[in-house]
Amino acid sequence: MVTDNTVDFYNDESEQYSRKRYEGETMTYFQFLFKRRRQLFLGLISRISGELKDSDVLEIGCADGVLVKKLFQKLPNIFKSIIGIDVSPLMLERARETTKDPKASYFLRGEEPEGKFKLVIELGVHVQNFDDEMLYVCQKLESNGCFIYSASGRNSLHAKIKLSKEKYVVDYMDYPEYEKVIRKYFEIISAEPYGLFVPKLWAIPSIARILQPFLDSVFKNTFPDLFHEKIYLLRKKF
Repeated sequence: MVTDNTVDFYNDESEQYSRKRYEGETMTYFQFLFKRRRQLFLGLISRISGELKDSDVLEIGCADGVLVKKLFQKLPNIFKSIIGIDVSPLMLERARETTKDPKASYFLRGEEPEGKFKLVIELGVHVQNFDDEMLYVCQKLESNGCFIYSASGRNSLHAKIKLSKEKYVVDYMDYPEYEKVIRKYFEIISAEPYGLFVPKLWAIPSIARILQPFLDSVFKNTFPDLFHEKIYLLRKKF
């Protein structure tokens, strides 16, 4: 269930969403997390690009269309259509204003047209009932379709240290719990953690821009549960 507070927050963010997260030099952990997620996402898209010719794509939680626009930039003339859905009317208004490709369209979640998709994307979206969300996505996908998803880990250092007082963290799970549910509906093709939170590291951004990727690379296989997010490439089982 989406609360009024959630909708209000993203409505308020609509004019500055992309600017705060993606534009300019990376100066904060927050910006690093969003840019690294996008980088990994684009790598996964490249991995499956051969399957996406003339495909229909759905993005859940599209915000101001930042990833939709990036997909058209990275893979022009590949997609038949990309539909973005979100809970924020002002985000959708901003997405429509700034997306030039006519093959993109945006809808409030629950008001999108019926249909099946070759690819569903859901990155950085807070989910209260994870099992229900996986079933919802599975129903949106074509047979053998792909799903790119990012999850936030309950045992991450960021959740434990910086987000400990935030009420929404109660809905986070640890990664083995996510994956137990995921395997009911999907085959896990790949999974990569990112965003190891190190207190005070980003006090000096010029150093953090070098150290953060290094630390992520060194520890991602040893201590994946400590990383704040994990991005998955999944394939529908049935």
